[in-house]
Amino acid sequence: MPLDYEPGHVPTYRAQVIMCAHHSALFRFEDGRCIEGPCAGAKLDAVAVWLDAQSNVVAHCGGA
Repeated sequence: MPLDYEPGHVPTYRAQVIMCAHHSALFRFEDGRCIEGPCAGAKLDAVAVWLDAQSNVVAHCGGA
């Protein structure tokens, strides 16, 4: 399931962890491990990211 509610905008909680917009599960940035929520202990798949010219984090996650 994608983490974003609006395509391309993955929420964070207090800029400390990634938050799933669908289930409010919380994931650590450093290793993608779920630390709270319905998937506790599970892990996200890693994707390459980079900063664009405006310092936004950009990721290509497949698809069209």
